[in-house]
Amino acid sequence: MNLELEGKVVVITGGASGIGRATALGAAREGAKLALIDQSDAKSVAGEIADLGGEALALGCDIRDAATVEATMARIVERFGGMDVLVNSAGAAGSVRKPVIETSDATWDLTIETNLRGTFNLCRAALPALREREGTIINIASELGLIGTANLVVYGASKAGVINFTRGLAVEEGEYGVRVNCVCPGPVDTPFVHHKPGAPKNAPAAATIMGRMGEPEEIADVILFLASPRASYMTGAIVVADGGATAH
Repeated sequence: MNLELEGKVVVITGGASGIGRATALGAAREGAKLALIDQSDAKSVAGEIADLGGEALALGCDIRDAATVEATMARIVERFGGMDVLVNSAGAAGSVRKPVIETSDATWDLTIETNLRGTFNLCRAALPALREREGTIINIASELGLIGTANLVVYGASKAGVINFTRGLAVEEGEYGVRVNCVCPGPVDTPFVHHKPGAPKNAPAAATIMGRMGEPEEIADVILFLASPRASYMTGAIVVADGGATAH
């Protein structure tokens, strides 16, 4: 399917693995130019994109630090001349499988600072460039931001914040032509999910109606649709792609 992303500048955080990587490769196949932001080394993914005949810039960045984020966005705009799409896919598991009573201040800070403040930092820094091109933002939250789940309270709270931040930002940016939407994935077969300490091995798949985990490419397809002109009438939307996990 032609998503009309040819030549568009797409910025993806968490681009070194999982959903971010799948989204980057999918965008490259559509002809987009990529900027990959990750604390890990995203150069290998940039290399994969080069092998596809695409163009990608890999940048290290701590999204919790506003000054670093501002400098990173400026470098991207300088390199590509502008920005069309921002995908906020980077995240921290933080309080995974810990009840609130056992959660440290450090865990709370890491989770909220990465998932919520990081999203805020990136959106704020990208908005001037996105307004110039009437671009779009896709924030990645989680189905756990829509429901209450024991031992995942802090993570769920951070993602619930991302969901409402998305809605509010969509209202603010409507007059500038910037669309802002959110994707809430369910259990997806990524290193992020498998590295959650204490998680029962088959629990994520068992929680879905489909009886399986999602693939990163399945979430990437949703993200790329929202990034494209095909979703031109969508803003402030919360799109749930969770295999039916929140349906029962």
